[in-house]
Amino acid sequence: MRENGKDLGLDHYEVRSFTGWYRYVTLVMLALAFLTSLVIVARTLPCTAVGPPTPSIGDLEPSRLWPLSAPEARRLLARLLFPPPQAAPLVLQWSAWRRWHQRTASFYHIRRRLKAG
Repeated sequence: MRENGKDLGLDHYEVRSFTGWYRYVTLVMLALAFLTSLVIVARTLPCTAVGPPTPSIGDLEPSRLWPLSAPEARRLLARLLFPPPQAAPLVLQWSAWRRWHQRTASFYHIRRRLKAG
């Protein structure tokens, strides 16, 4: 939770008063709860491939992606809502590529750590 809070800006607030800090932390936690609920709903829905099938998308199947996280949900909402995107399928494909890359990087990182002992 601490890492997700940092991604939402929890580590940038300078405390000037208890009331201000309490309001800011409450707002960040509410945003984190909202994003987490979106992630839970997204993980329970059946996934389908986004966009037209092309040979380069073969590795971006939803079953082979890193699970959707709260920071990724925040990025998706930011790109889809503020400002309005030119093409929603392009933004969703970009998210799928990012999660595929995260999964691949995590695999190689863990493999390297296990070899190091």
